[in-house]
Amino acid sequence: MCVVRNIHTCHTFLYKLFNHAIITSQSSLRVPLNTEMVKSMVCIVLAQFLLAALLPLSMCYRTHECTSAASLSPWFYDNSCPKAQAIVQFFVAKAYSIDPRMAASLLRLHFHDCFVNGCDASVLLDSSGTIESEKRSTSNRDSARGFEVIDEIKSALEYECPETVSCADILALVARDSVVISGGPTWEVYLGRRDAREASLSGSMENIPFPDSTLQTIVNMFNLQGLDLTDLVALLGSHTIGNSRCLNFRQRLYNHSGNNDPDQTLNQNYAVPLNTEMVKSMVCIVLAQFLLAALLPLSMCYRTHECTSAASLSPWFYDNSCPKAQAIVQFFVAKAYSIDPRMAASLLRLHFHDCFVNGCDASVLLDSSGTIESEKRSTSNRDSARGFEVIDEIKSALEYECPETVSCADILALVARDSVVISGGPTWEVYLGRRDAREASLSGSM
Repeated sequence: MCVVRNIHTCHTFLYKLFNHAIITSQSSLRVPLNTEMVKSMVCIVLAQFLLAALLPLSMCYRTHECTSAASLSPWFYDNSCPKAQAIVQFFVAKAYSIDPRMAASLLRLHFHDCFVNGCDASVLLDSSGTIESEKRSTSNRDSARGFEVIDEIKSALEYECPETVSCADILALVARDSVVISGGPTWEVYLGRRDAREASLSGSMENIPFPDSTLQTIVNMFNLQGLDLTDLVALLGSHTIGNSRCLNFRQRLYNHSGNNDPDQTLNQNYAVPLNTEMVKSMVCIVLAQFLLAALLPLSMCYRTHECTSAASLSPWFYDNSCPKAQAIVQFFVAKAYSIDPRMAASLLRLHFHDCFVNGCDASVLLDSSGTIESEKRSTSNRDSARGFEVIDEIKSALEYECPETVSCADILALVARDSVVISGGPTWEVYLGRRDAREASLSGSM
């Protein structure tokens, strides 16, 4: 039931080029265990707990959409799609090479799927018809990521063995391979799940713990899934990999009890380096807050008649008309950043230079023609504004996915947010629905 994205067909051929090498040398995709004893022991213990905790969930025993637990098997695709696991490993390794944080994000995606009616890939479903996507829940909105990786894997598997491997099984394999490539050991994944035909936004809101949930609340949530304290510790131990946003725990470092002191129960040997990292990340947080304050009014395009009225802008503007829009933008921003990390700052600057000339209407993208004098020729942009080819690439992909739907102005706004995120800053909701300018203002840019 997960919709396959077809815009990245080149990756299917890339997979075919490396296919033989993958099958004959799977071990080359596995990162060796860290030579430092402490780190490797953490990974070993983590993996052992993950086996105990995730296996019951990976049986999808709580969803009627799943094959019965008794029929699941590590060899489920040995005849119907023998290269399935190698294909998954290839694309996980590819995603990890571009962004090492993606491993933790993919593991988290599986967890957020399993805690809502079992491991049935319902977290992948977009809003349409009667479906309210779980992506819109508090736990997933602006934080769940890696959907484009799952789409790539599904596309390659459909090419290799059509209508065979479920998205639910892909998520389970991806979770295992993300642990492996982060330095942990491997385990057998039982396969044979079926994909959900519906999502549960309410379940995603109620069943997934929040960062500030009390211990008893978390214990109760795990008990509802048939999981005990050992399972709870195992799954919380998954946070051994990945990064956490400071806003989720900074209260323990600052003014914990209302007296400006840190939480005294926090190990001080751990608090000191954590505090150092917090200061660095606070720069990103403050930057994002200033960006929100400065760019949000402009992003409403309230100064241009070419824009949809501010009142009609919404973070969910394309949920029905182009549900994969934001994932497509994120993919190409990540791709550009992997080639040139400076591109993130350039794309953010491009949005800023656009918004300060008659609002965020993408006028900065227009070339000179007829009566149009391009803003690219201004002193502020000439020989310094860059990233236009990234915007063109994104626009082409979006036109392929949903023709004449997503505006260039919205692309610039999303690209600015995603550039901050991929540079280590926090995220925010981007209000969408702008229209593109039909004219530029060279004088305004000057």
